[in-house]
Amino acid sequence: MHAYENADARLRSMLSVLAGRLAPNDARMVEELIDHNECGVALENLCTQLYEFGARLSAAELSEIGAIARVLNVDVSYLSA
Repeated sequence: MHAYENADARLRSMLSVLAGRLAPNDARMVEELIDHNECGVALENLCTQLYEFGARLSAAELSEIGAIARVLNVDVSYLSA
């Protein structure tokens, strides 16, 4: 599996884990972006919504988001600040 495809699958998995902490419309938007191969934008939007609504993330969740971000070359450092 190509690294980007792996990131796609990992991002879908994270969206599933975090869906209850997002507004339904936000989760749907992220999923649609993933469906259209816009994983970088999907990750940015996911993280922005989590940050803006003060969602609490576990260390494991932050670590996985960081790992996906590195594959996609997306800066999400503000999320753990």
